[in-house]
Amino acid sequence: MKNKTILILGAGQIGEACALKSIKNNPKRIILHTLTKDEALVAQKNIQEHLDGHKIDIKISWGNALVPKLLMHLDREELHLPENRKKLIEYYYSYLNDSLIEGSSLYFLVKKWKPDYIFDGINTATVVGYQDDPYSLPRRILNKKDNQDYSDSAEDLLVSNIVPSLIRFTQALKKSLQDFNVRCYVKISTTGLGGMGDNLFYTHGDVNEPCMSSGILGKVAEAGIIHQLFWSMSH
Repeated sequence: MKNKTILILGAGQIGEACALKSIKNNPKRIILHTLTKDEALVAQKNIQEHLDGHKIDIKISWGNALVPKLLMHLDREELHLPENRKKLIEYYYSYLNDSLIEGSSLYFLVKKWKPDYIFDGINTATVVGYQDDPYSLPRRILNKKDNQDYSDSAEDLLVSNIVPSLIRFTQALKKSLQDFNVRCYVKISTTGLGGMGDNLFYTHGDVNEPCMSSGILGKVAEAGIIHQLFWSMSH
């Protein structure tokens, strides 16, 4: 990694640990990418305090890496606006082509920074598609009265579907790695439970279910999907 550029996606505790390990190899530049600017500034300050005389350029970057570039700096409520929902639906469900992928936030980041190495510490199972879990939204829709308009609900369901969003992320990643000659991409991830088993009583306060809630197990499913997609891409 000496004199190379490193892009760290998700510069939380895991991302910061990667950056601290990387410093020892004297890279030329480390880019800390987080969801928000405030998070990126905190990560930058923490890393700069541990440079120990190393002359490394610590840059920051922020935005949602799983959406189109045009939407990468919007918060969750803004993504729910009708005009932005339609852009997400087009991005997730259109037939694959180069133009679509080149309009992704991930492709934009790799093109901008041209990293030699990428360490991905994004908690994908939690943030994918910006939904809480695969159950909360459908349950809210099912609780609606029969005479209500379901058109908005249908669009919300489309953009919260975990499979198209993760497939698109994987496709954008593959093209980014190839087009910009990234030497190595490393995904740092868990099973979505942090090592816990499904016999533990644990929820996000979503429902009163015995043992692990459906919402938490939905995160496990999301983690499994991204791992399988990456396994396929690695072959």
